[in-house]
Amino acid sequence: LFDDQVIRWGYFSGDGATVGHEVSEDPAAAKLCAESFEAVWTRAIPHGQYQIH
Repeated sequence: LFDDQVIRWGYFSGDGATVGHEVSEDPAAAKLCAESFEAVWTRAIPHGQYQIH
């Protein structure tokens, strides 16, 4: 998501190889992506507190 307006979707094959991308300026999709990012960001572990178990 760029500037809360432009989205670049990445597409991958089943083995993880990049198979293409698409750019969208759909306002509803941009809003969903921005809201999703904010929702997970509030639940993130601060970088300094992250530990590998």
